[in-house]
Amino acid sequence: MTPSKGRKLLLLGTIFAYGLIGIEIIIMISPFALYFYSVYAPILNFLGSSPLTSWTTEFFLPHMVFMQDPFILALSYLQVLLVLGLILFFTAAVPLYWGRFTGKGVVTFSFYSRIRHPQYLFLAISGFGLLLYWPRFIVLIFFVTMLYVYYLLARNEEWRMKNEAPGV
Repeated sequence: MTPSKGRKLLLLGTIFAYGLIGIEIIIMISPFALYFYSVYAPILNFLGSSPLTSWTTEFFLPHMVFMQDPFILALSYLQVLLVLGLILFFTAAVPLYWGRFTGKGVVTFSFYSRIRHPQYLFLAISGFGLLLYWPRFIVLIFFVTMLYVYYLLARNEEWRMKNEAPGV
């Protein structure tokens, strides 16, 4: 596969993925949601009838949370990770882009003195907060995919850094 064809396929796949997310949001805020859940109810009842699958109806499929369950209540407090991760992400971006735009080279201070890829870490933390804030299977799938892509990006960056700045 040629690089331009691969990039085009990646672009189309990304557009499709974000399109799915957008359509899901539109469906959930429209009157169609009432119809959607009325059709969805038999599936939810089926999944809720088995101890092996009942967790899916309580956490991921509908947007219902039972606050009397202490575990679910504890998870709800972790939703703050969405905002915290984004704040830390932008805080980590400042020294990175300062070093890049001023020509200082590799950043070795701030978060970068202790963590190899702080922006990926903080986006993963934020993504986990989003997963708890908006518990949908599509978000779970994209979160796991995001973690895998960040792993691949981190490996690629490690390889490039060893070639570009071997002493750092």
